[in-house]
Amino acid sequence: MRAMERVQVAKGRLATTDKDYEDARKRAAKAKEAFAKVKDKRFELFNKAFSHISEQIGPIYKDLTKDPVNLPMGGQAYLDMEDSDEPYLDGIKYHAMPPLKRFRDMEHLSGGEKTMAA
Repeated sequence: MRAMERVQVAKGRLATTDKDYEDARKRAAKAKEAFAKVKDKRFELFNKAFSHISEQIGPIYKDLTKDPVNLPMGGQAYLDMEDSDEPYLDGIKYHAMPPLKRFRDMEHLSGGEKTMAA
């Protein structure tokens, strides 16, 4: 008799454990889905902002560095993502090329050129 009671108790605990496991698995799946939605939304909003800023930065820098008499073309500037898969984790590089100069990283520009680029 005792063995049968123990089997029934073990079956009850197993059923409870199975139900708890399924509930936890469903909660984990919902959390994973919610995380994926947030991640996609973050990526979309970041790319939208990056595109907008990237489109605006070139013409603004060109206007700032343009001189109608000596330098009618102005300089060039653009943004570049270091990691296009998850750009918000690595960073963005800002590149500026003053008029009549060859391309260099920002670290190699003079103080005045850095000020104009900023």
